[in-house]
Amino acid sequence: WISQNPTYAGLVIFLVAMLESLVIIGIAVPGASFMIAVGVLVSFGKIPLLSAILWAIAGAIAGDAISYWIGHHYKDRLRSMWPFSRFQKLLLKGEEFFARHGGKSIVFGRFVGPVRAIIPTIAGMLGMKPRMFYFVNILSAIAWAPIYILPGLVVGAASEISLRLALMLLLILLLFFVTRWAASKVFTFFQNHTTQITLKILDWSSRHPFFGRYTRALLTPDTPAYRSLLVTASVFLLSLTLFFVVASFGIMQTDQSGINLALYNALQSLRSPAGDTLVVWLTMLASEWVYLPALLAALGWLLYKRHMTAVTHLLFVVLLGGASIQVLKYLVAAPRPDTLLHNLDSSYSFPSGHVTISLVAYGFIAVLIANGLNPRARRYPYLLVTILVIAIAFSRLYLGAHWLSDVIGALALGLILLSLTGISFQRHNKQRLDAAPLTALLLSVFTLSVLLNSYLNLDRTLTAYAPKYRTTTLPLASWWQQRWATLPAFRYDIRHLKNQPLTIQFAGDIETLRSYLQRHGWKKPASLGVTGMLQWFHTSPTLDMLPVSPQVHRGRHESLLLTRHYDWKRWWRRLTALPRIGDPSQRQAQAFSLLADLFTHQQWVIRLWPADAMLTPGNTPLYIGNVSVQFMRRPFGIVSFPVTGTDFDRPLQRLRQDISTLRYTPRRRTRIAPKANLHWNQTLLLIRFP
Repeated sequence: WISQNPTYAGLVIFLVAMLESLVIIGIAVPGASFMIAVGVLVSFGKIPLLSAILWAIAGAIAGDAISYWIGHHYKDRLRSMWPFSRFQKLLLKGEEFFARHGGKSIVFGRFVGPVRAIIPTIAGMLGMKPRMFYFVNILSAIAWAPIYILPGLVVGAASEISLRLALMLLLILLLFFVTRWAASKVFTFFQNHTTQITLKILDWSSRHPFFGRYTRALLTPDTPAYRSLLVTASVFLLSLTLFFVVASFGIMQTDQSGINLALYNALQSLRSPAGDTLVVWLTMLASEWVYLPALLAALGWLLYKRHMTAVTHLLFVVLLGGASIQVLKYLVAAPRPDTLLHNLDSSYSFPSGHVTISLVAYGFIAVLIANGLNPRARRYPYLLVTILVIAIAFSRLYLGAHWLSDVIGALALGLILLSLTGISFQRHNKQRLDAAPLTALLLSVFTLSVLLNSYLNLDRTLTAYAPKYRTTTLPLASWWQQRWATLPAFRYDIRHLKNQPLTIQFAGDIETLRSYLQRHGWKKPASLGVTGMLQWFHTSPTLDMLPVSPQVHRGRHESLLLTRHYDWKRWWRRLTALPRIGDPSQRQAQAFSLLADLFTHQQWVIRLWPADAMLTPGNTPLYIGNVSVQFMRRPFGIVSFPVTGTDFDRPLQRLRQDISTLRYTPRRRTRIAPKANLHWNQTLLLIRFP
């Protein structure tokens, strides 16, 4: 809506930023998410960057100013006024936060969860001077707007590479925030309600003598660490119930239909080479190359400290976890997605070994570290492990290695084993661990293991998890005459946007074509590596300095990617030919085109992807792609990157001049409706060597 109504864009950004900063109301307004979306639109060129940032800053300042005025005007009367009387706990949290950080809380508060919308009001209630408040308010707003718009700019830039990659990055960000929020809520709930839950359980125990004696022995307030025991026992019961539900579902479901197949297909549609690299790196965090060194380091440290109780429980939970995985796999005998859908030989699927072993191994290490921390800090190792395990679980789903039921069952199984071991450890442990050296040791070993494993095994693991494609066979003569029309007409990323037509079909060896084009002026662009990306920040870049972002068609990057820069000699010949053009309207159009070319930095880009087809006789591979024009975009003012334009006619005409010695024939599609802003006359070239 904003991109279609740019006149109102600034006002909408201002209102959302203001509402996000208003006391109480700001709790329900997803201002941060909206600003990320604004960043995406800025990246697409729909909204000017400076305008978006200024409107967001103004809205944030106004919202905090109104909140401050409310607190400054009503003071302590707010506590009894509606709706503040219903948010007493939030007011107390805000007061504690303000007392701890003072004036800096205005800055910190902009980036801190639920207290975000209450801190300015607390500052007014507690008598912070207006001059000081407005000074800090303006500074914090200036920092807040760019920080929240920046991720959207990155996602928008990623969409030039692949919309799949952009959506996958958004999904991972969403998963991270949801996991962090849920874990914090669960921990806080048990921390605040332990006493009430314990009393209810003890009341139940008094009415059920047989089972009650076990719960009374475990959860009486006189029992050491009874709060932790209660949490662990609750996790055990919930996990046990979840495991039996999911296990039954997995055993009874033989066709893998429903939500399992729906999620599998949805995540497979998001796959891209860049996304695969990121997610394979995540799944390698559960590799034996990573968790075994961490376990051995923990065991060595515990043996050095002669903490035999911890050693026994750590070995027990890991060995039992490994044995349980193997036994359940053969008992359930559920086929993996690739086995069922692609008729491949593979191991059994239920439960996911990566998820279970990472949960029990990293989870018990978190138990050991939390045992040596003060109660306020114990949530952090659990939170870190939760995020780590959820990331690994997501990677198994994204890569198509497991069904959703496999992953949920693995999480439930891991929690069952971990909670049982945790109950035993908390009951028998008499020695307090020193968390600092153990944490430092494990983080060092874990980091080194991840780096070494990535260096040695990343390429091999990427190959193992690569998507599988089926190849069709076509007679060469049939393709040349009419079967070319059966191939896709537009590049497919995740939706059929029809914004990039596929104007080239090439039959032959791709490396031979690469050499041919390079002899005719085309060249390999700068690679999208660390060195190439640094060119984005060059003070006066040219297009030939900037790396060309790879694009995705049906989940794969190009097999051929070459660029050619604008031919100014040809531009001069077109200019000198203007007086000889008889048609005034054609001469005017040519003049405008030349003027646009003069002030526009541009380059031609040719891309070819595998068409998953072989031509007979000779098994000649077939490729499909296009030649496009790229311009430079500078949404940051200091960062530059090339983007693909909408003109596909001129680049195709330019390519015909360079392939004059090859065999080619133009073809025209007749049943295609291009988008209104697309400059393409529905012509494509079929190319092969003589």
